[in-house]
Amino acid sequence: MELPAMNRFLILSAATVLSLTTSFAAAPAELERYNVVWKTPSQNASGSMPIGNGEVGLNVWVEEDGDLRFYIARTDAWSEASRLMKLGGVRVSLTPNPFAKGAPFRQELKLRDGCIEIAASDVRLKVFVDANAPVIHVVGESKQPLGVKTALECWRTEKKVLTGGELGSSWTMQAGPPEIEVWESADVVKDAGGAVTWYHRNEHSCVPLTLKHQSLEKFAHLVKDPILHRTFGGSMTAVGFVAERAECGRGLSAPTASAGQSPQGRGAEAPPTFQSVLRSVKPVKRFAIRIATHSAATDSPAAWEKQLADIAASSADAAAQKATAAWWNAFWNRSWVFVEGDQAATVALPANQHPLRIGADSGGGSKFRGAMSRATIFGRALTDAEVVSLASGKPGDVAAVANGRLVGWRFSAAPEGAKVVGALKFEEQDGVAVAAFGGGHIEVPNDTCLALTNSFTLEAWIRPDAGSKGARIFDKLTAGKGDGFLFDTHPGRSLRFITGSHAMAVNDVLQPGAWNHVVAVFDAVADGRRLYLNGKLLKAEGGGGMEQPTPSLVTRAYVLQRWMTACAGRGNFPTKFNGSIFTVDPELTDPKQKFNPDWRRWGDCFWWQNTRFPAWSAVANGDYDLCAPVFRMYRDVLPICKARAKLYYGAEGAYFPETMTSFGTYANRDYGWDRKGKQPGDVACKYWCYSWQQGLELVALMLDCHERTLDAKFLADELVPMAREVLRYFDTRFQRDASGKLVISPTQAVETYWFDVVNDTPTVVGLQAVLDRLLALPKDTVPASDRKFWVKMKAAAPPVPVRTEEGKSYVPPAEKFDPKRNNCENPELYAVWPFRLFAVGRPGLEAGIETFNRRGAKIVTGWCYDGQCAALLGMTDEAKKQILHKVRNSHRNFRFPAMWGPNFDWLPDQDHGGNILLTLQHMILNTDGDKIHVLPAWPKDWNLHFKLHAPRRTTVEGRVRDGKLVNLVVTPKAREKDVIK
Repeated sequence: MELPAMNRFLILSAATVLSLTTSFAAAPAELERYNVVWKTPSQNASGSMPIGNGEVGLNVWVEEDGDLRFYIARTDAWSEASRLMKLGGVRVSLTPNPFAKGAPFRQELKLRDGCIEIAASDVRLKVFVDANAPVIHVVGESKQPLGVKTALECWRTEKKVLTGGELGSSWTMQAGPPEIEVWESADVVKDAGGAVTWYHRNEHSCVPLTLKHQSLEKFAHLVKDPILHRTFGGSMTAVGFVAERAECGRGLSAPTASAGQSPQGRGAEAPPTFQSVLRSVKPVKRFAIRIATHSAATDSPAAWEKQLADIAASSADAAAQKATAAWWNAFWNRSWVFVEGDQAATVALPANQHPLRIGADSGGGSKFRGAMSRATIFGRALTDAEVVSLASGKPGDVAAVANGRLVGWRFSAAPEGAKVVGALKFEEQDGVAVAAFGGGHIEVPNDTCLALTNSFTLEAWIRPDAGSKGARIFDKLTAGKGDGFLFDTHPGRSLRFITGSHAMAVNDVLQPGAWNHVVAVFDAVADGRRLYLNGKLLKAEGGGGMEQPTPSLVTRAYVLQRWMTACAGRGNFPTKFNGSIFTVDPELTDPKQKFNPDWRRWGDCFWWQNTRFPAWSAVANGDYDLCAPVFRMYRDVLPICKARAKLYYGAEGAYFPETMTSFGTYANRDYGWDRKGKQPGDVACKYWCYSWQQGLELVALMLDCHERTLDAKFLADELVPMAREVLRYFDTRFQRDASGKLVISPTQAVETYWFDVVNDTPTVVGLQAVLDRLLALPKDTVPASDRKFWVKMKAAAPPVPVRTEEGKSYVPPAEKFDPKRNNCENPELYAVWPFRLFAVGRPGLEAGIETFNRRGAKIVTGWCYDGQCAALLGMTDEAKKQILHKVRNSHRNFRFPAMWGPNFDWLPDQDHGGNILLTLQHMILNTDGDKIHVLPAWPKDWNLHFKLHAPRRTTVEGRVRDGKLVNLVVTPKAREKDVIK
């Protein structure tokens, strides 16, 4: 029987976790300032609040004139196709309805208590998930008796064959040959007596097919199939309620519809013809609905139902409320970060002295060919309604919006004071005054009003010629550099908007030979960017979560992301980077994805590059229990990974694929469906077929946890065995040169450099950093044979590649490599983070800074980790700029401020959230062995109250006021001597 993860051994010993993370003291009072409060109901799941207990997660929202609704998810609800699915949805209906339009309403996420409280009219509701059991509680009271009905929303009502874009959410099984049908079964729903029970059961699994396809079927005994016979679902009960099956109504058994659209019109799946409900026998003033959830591989559905009944009996309402509040209060007391002074900061773009160019770039290229009839610049971010007004007229009209207009031209003549370069005419065409671009462009002299370093809007009527390639509309930067802004049609028939280092685009949307009204908006306060065509919003990035004023955007982002990580981070599997367990209807994020809530972009697999961020960000907070699911999964797949290394490459030890299924294999498309003429070790995916550093970074993460906990059992049972197998792979897989050094080849430098790579930097710095730290462990804590092996491997580890140009040293992506870039990750920065060979207080700091400054991709969102690199290197201004960008990345369609992304991944983007925590942590505290660097990259104009964890069971607490560190408290006191201010 699989028990809820929080109730079983979490790899780190329970005594260690308790001694390090609990206290009778309360978390700081500042926490209440970051409760999320909404004073109006929501339209759909885009207005949901996330809540959970580490294994079970809910998205909770209230519909105006509707009901209390929530989706239920778990970290281990794997389908037959290896998709991580929702358990289902629940709708709580009250009669008379307290959520009537215009009625008083308040919904509050109470962080300290771990619950959501809702007040509407005379009704009070509380929703929480038991911190110690996978049980959901909905408790209500009312001054007047209410009729209460709670309905199960189940959209998996028949066998579902996955095809096309929907099959893409099974990364493991997508794009296979036509004879392989990928399907999922219908859910089973039972309503009898006083309970509604439902489950999804997998009577078949994609694991055997996958093992056979990858030549691993003879090792099937080494694989614990997480899919076959897995049964997941729940049981809904309430005292004084009866279960019944009623006719479906109001979309009760369908996923959320978009605003103004019925569930039946979503184009995904037809709703069922019934609903299973619990109904109060009579109107009540108080009620308590309890939903027990469970996921396990069992011999039969009956065995699963018996386990579920035991779970349901373990969570009494009043006791669960008290225990849950106590758990969350102790959690918030583990550590904290509260910032003051950042709220007034906006995301400023670089200023430059370039003229404003219309129709060409700084070198005279990217020429616009066609006609423009109006071009306007506003010194503020226009609203959606204002953009509609601008587009409502016709080319040549006076702009319908005047407020905030800086400059505007209707092109009846050459703009006053501007320079016309090349072939360009100002003429009338079809009754419209236009600038006819025949290869020329307009240059408006630089002026302070055109600096546009803060919020602005660009709008124009354009008619590009047929066959026109990517061409500038507005341009004020150096071509190829991020020192200003541009708005163009690159690569043709498209819209692209670049502000500083940030680029966004929508392809194939313009109509050549026709008039197109185009708008680009930059909101410096919310760090939002929007693109419009003919008054319609095409794409928006950032700019969300601004509904509720907050004392500090940085603090709010930190607190709410930590909340989300804890709500999903203690489960049977690691946090999914692409939405965690808080995904909702995908069309609310991307209107093209009209699937049910089981869909997510990038599907089921665990990319190490992405999975790592929630775990790394938990360490400095003292949230070691949130690292445990990562360690557990990689420990569980170690046997099959060892067998694969031997079969594929004749090597001992183990390596972990960059993109790995929950059971340790490659995804089948990545491995390659077509195996004709290929050996078992020939992996098709060029993005990481020869990427090896994953295991080294896993060991580094384990070392970080051990250095803080000093947990001897974790060291002996988990860390040393993992390090042994990871290092044995390198020892036996690669040849040595004449001097005895390993030659890491074939290899690649992460996803960026694929060809002719030797001794890639991530692997080399990983070997050096991990071996140094292993050898620093006390001799009496590790086996002598392992230490002897580490000494051997240290001698064989290749040196970190360093180059010097014009007197400046830096780290390249590899010792040797073809410079063609195939992705935007910077492998050379692995020397800074995560392996921390170059950082404040370490040798070669200047080389680290030069490496950072030379990085090929400069990106502040998603899985890009420039922020913590800047902080580690003591680059305060850069780290500050990075964090201010990151905390404004909320999706504008969503109410909850920590719904990041989707960026490269999906929403909420847990890579991005993890990087927010990591950047801020490293700005405050960096450690190197026993040394504790406090405030290595902290802005002098920001105040701070913090408590973070350091090695040797140490906490560091302090305040910054007016640029000075005050009230520094180091526990234990003996560690004060190791603090470097």
